[in-house]
Amino acid sequence: MLTTVGQFNATTDKAANLEAAAALIGQAAAQGSQLVVLPENAMYSNPDPEAEIVPHTERIDGPFATAIGTLARRHSITVVAGMTETPAAQGERPSNPARP
Repeated sequence: MLTTVGQFNATTDKAANLEAAAALIGQAAAQGSQLVVLPENAMYSNPDPEAEIVPHTERIDGPFATAIGTLARRHSITVVAGMTETPAAQGERPSNPARP
């Protein structure tokens, strides 16, 4: 199985991060990869460890994961991409999920 590690510097600009991820997914597929692994915080990354990130989280069925899924299907490739999921209940911490 040909696997690609697609590295980019994710930022607080979720649209730009998705654009970078889309380009890497397309490149990996064009090179014959069957799997592309993107950064842990591919959706949103804030260099300030004290920053409030809850407003920037998304549900697992939100726009970022949905777009990644669409890209994966379009390119017939499996994609692993990190994101920060919205807390299930108020007061809980966001999580970086691993879902099948």
